[in-house]
Amino acid sequence: MRNRTEVRRVPLRVWWFRDELRIVRAAAEHAALLGCRVTAIGERDVSTVLRQVRDIKAGNASWQRYMSAYFLTSPDILFGAGVLPNPERLPLTINCGGARRRVEISPLPLRRSSTPVEAWRDIAPGYPHSEAGYKSALLTEKAPPYLQHPERNYRIEYLAEPAIIYLQYNRAQAMSAEPMADFIRRVSRLLDEHPVKGVIIDVRFNTGGDAGVGTPLVETLAARLKV
Repeated sequence: MRNRTEVRRVPLRVWWFRDELRIVRAAAEHAALLGCRVTAIGERDVSTVLRQVRDIKAGNASWQRYMSAYFLTSPDILFGAGVLPNPERLPLTINCGGARRRVEISPLPLRRSSTPVEAWRDIAPGYPHSEAGYKSALLTEKAPPYLQHPERNYRIEYLAEPAIIYLQYNRAQAMSAEPMADFIRRVSRLLDEHPVKGVIIDVRFNTGGDAGVGTPLVETLAARLKV
């Protein structure tokens, strides 16, 4: 579903913020729904629907929540899970600024693609999506640091205050712009040239790839940090 042909989805993208499901990206004609909280799908509240789509894909609790970002925007999946009686429309109850209303969205035609799709990219306003005309709930200039470079599989920066190295590893795949060997040398230079009180390794968005790509990085850090 994420790496080959997708099922049909509506032109909305959602993300979980604790127990709240929010619309974070939408086609231009649905831009008024950006930031709104989805409280129900069909006749059922979102927590009930989440339980119904659990285990469609094997994985732990965090993986189930991640995959639900796809499932909850696909009338086909929701029809198959027994949530909806009709796969041709997605009825949503939403709350926008305290005002509750109901909308119905039709799915787009099936999109065939071999390009990997990641739900977390929908919350990163600067990611170069192939879908034209979509709007983001978050402005690029207001994106927090961890969402500022979504196009990079791995990156590193030194935070002078409080002397922390922040290493983000979004995908286990080499980049032609910076092969892993070059990246490791840059990591080593930062460790050599700066006082370091701590290292943050951010893998929250890493859904896999080739584990061997990151093995030399892990080995280098383990030796340098004595862990």
